[in-house]
Formats: sequence, C-alpha cells, structure tokens
Amino acid sequence: MTKVKHGKVRYYFRRSRGTRVPLAGELGSVEFLAAYQNALNNGSMKVGVACRGGKGTFDHLVKDYFASPDFLRLGLASGIAKFTK
Repeated sequence: MTKVKHGKVRYYFRRSRGTRVPLAGELGSVEFLAAYQNALNNGSMKVGVACRGGKGTFDHLVKDYFASPDFLRLGLASGIAKFTK
C-alpha cells in the first residue's frame, strides 16, 4: 500500500525482488481481486534482475573471496573468523 497525492491509496503486487504491479480497484472489490489474481498468475512477470549469488553479482564475488586461498590464509588472528560462520 502506498499513499500518493491527494490522500489516495494505491496497492501494488510484488513478488520477491520483482517489479511492482499496480492493482486496480478498491481493496477487496471484484476488480481488485481480478487484478491481484492476474498479477499472481502472470508467468512473464520479471521476478528479479539476477539470482542471488549468480555470476556477475557482488554476492558471488564475496563468496569467491571467502573461499579463496588468500582469505583462508589470514587465519583467526586477523579477526576475520566471524565472517566465515
């Protein structure tokens, strides 16, 4: 739910990290439920830019670094051990 200009309330549907889809009608109305069902069943809806940890993501870079010999060579004395748990 988002409040916009002039006190109007708008509802959006968003799955995971996908794009927001505006839902028409008043909350609970037949029009609203039809828009919600359509957004829920829409298979072509973009669900995210990239999978978490997929190649080319920052998450993938960090996981690679934590698994690298350079990181593993640091040992417990460096205080980095808390990141590996």
